[in-house]
Amino acid sequence: MTERKTQYCFIRDPEFAWLPAIKEGNNNTHAQVKVPQYKDEQSIVCDGGKTAKGWEEDEVPLSDYNKGVLPMQNVNASGDLKSFPDMVNLPFLHEAGILYNLKDRHGNGKPYTRTGDIIIAVNPFQWFKEIYTEKVRSRYARILVWENTEGDPRSQMEPHVYETSALSYKGLAFDGGDQSILVSGESGAGKTETVKICMNHIASCQQGPRSSSSEMSPVVQRVLESNPLLEAFGNAKTVRNDNSSRFGKYIQLQFDKGDKGQQEFRSREKATCVLAGSKCDAYLLEKNRVVSHEAAERTFHIFYQIVAAKDKSKYWNKLAGTTNESFRFVGKTDTDTIEGMKDADHFANTVRVLEEIGVSGDRLMTLMQAIIIVMQLGNITFVPDSKDDDHSVIASQREFSDLCELMCVPEASMEVALTERTMKTRNETYKVPLNPAKALEATESFAKEIYGRAFLWLVRCINDATAAEN
Repeated sequence: MTERKTQYCFIRDPEFAWLPAIKEGNNNTHAQVKVPQYKDEQSIVCDGGKTAKGWEEDEVPLSDYNKGVLPMQNVNASGDLKSFPDMVNLPFLHEAGILYNLKDRHGNGKPYTRTGDIIIAVNPFQWFKEIYTEKVRSRYARILVWENTEGDPRSQMEPHVYETSALSYKGLAFDGGDQSILVSGESGAGKTETVKICMNHIASCQQGPRSSSSEMSPVVQRVLESNPLLEAFGNAKTVRNDNSSRFGKYIQLQFDKGDKGQQEFRSREKATCVLAGSKCDAYLLEKNRVVSHEAAERTFHIFYQIVAAKDKSKYWNKLAGTTNESFRFVGKTDTDTIEGMKDADHFANTVRVLEEIGVSGDRLMTLMQAIIIVMQLGNITFVPDSKDDDHSVIASQREFSDLCELMCVPEASMEVALTERTMKTRNETYKVPLNPAKALEATESFAKEIYGRAFLWLVRCINDATAAEN
C-alpha cells in the first residue's frame, strides 16, 4: 500500500488572510485540516509546521474557495517553502502563494521580486547598502544594457528596480521607442524612494558602458536635484511615512540621441543616447494639509524648514524667536529630522537648489514670503460683531496687522476681503457678510490657494531650468 502524499494547503483567516495548513480529508461541502499554531504573525511560515508551537484541527467550508478547492502551498516534499525570484514560475499561482513568496523573500533581506516585467518591492523600512552600491548599479547596466547576450539576461540576476530602469534605457537607446515606468502603491510603500533610485540609475546608464566616474554632468545634476526640491514643498510626514508625497507627478526624462545617425545611436561601444533634461507635471496637491493635519503628522516640510532656518529673519524680521507652535497651521511636531537631516539643514539645501535653478534674490524672497503669508493667515481669528452675529470682526489684531504689513495691503481692504464675500449677478454686484465660521473658512481657502499657486509656480521654475525643450 502506497503512502498518501501530504497535502500542504492554505486556508482563509479573518486576521491573517491566509494560513498554511495540512489537508486531512474532505466531503462534498467541507475539508478537514490541521493548522499549525505559531507564536506571532512574523513566525507564520510555510515549513510543514516544524517551528509551530502546536496544532489545531479545523473544518472549513469549500464554498469559500475558488471552485471548491483549497489553494496548495509551493513547498517541497518535506513541507518547506520553495521561494521563486520570478513569481511567473510559481507552481501554484494564487493570492496566498504570492503573499507567502513575498514574505519569505522579505524576511531574507530581498525586497524585490519579479513578476514577468513587473518588479514588486516590499518596503523593508531600512537601507540595504549592499544592493545599491556603485558596483551593483554598474553590473545591472552592463548586463542588461551594454552586453548583447542571448536569451533573457535577467535570468542570471536577482530582481531589482535597477532592471526596470536599465531595460527602459535599453528600449529607448537601442529600440528607439519611448518608455514609461509606472510606480504605484499605498502610502508608505516606498514610491518616492523608488522613483529616486530609478532616476539615479538611468543617469548612471546613460554615462556609457565604460564609465567609472560617479560625477554627473550639470544637466543630469539639475534633473536629479529637482526631486528633493519637490519633496520640500510637496511632501509631508504621515503616520506611515516620514517623507510621503502629497501630490501626484508625471516626470518626463528627455534624451538626446545625437546627430550622427541611427547606426551610431545604437552603438554599444559608447552612450549616444544621453539625458538632456526633464519636465515634471504635478497634480492633485493635498492642499487641505496646508491648514490641518493629524496630531502625529506634519504639514509640508517647507514650513518647518523656514521656522528652523538660522537666517529666517531675513525673509521676515518678525520670524525671529518663533517656533512651530507659533503658527496654527504648523503646530507641534515630534521630530525635527527627516531622512537623517535636520529641518534647518534641509532648508539650507532647499535654498541652494532653488538658487541653482534660478530662484534667487527677489524671486527667492517672494517665494519664501508667500509661504510665510500662508503660515500667518493661520493665526487670524474672528469673533461675532457685537452689533450683528451674522457679521464678524477680526479678533487677532496684532497678527492681522503683521499680515497686512507683510503683504503690503491696507488693513481696511484686507479686513473687508476676509469678512465679506462679493457676489456678482448679471446686473449687479453686492457684498454678503460672513459670520466667524465662514470668515475662517474663507481665510483658510485663501491660504490653500496661495500655497497651491506657489507650488505650481515652483514646478514651472524647475521645468524652465531642467527641460531640454518646452
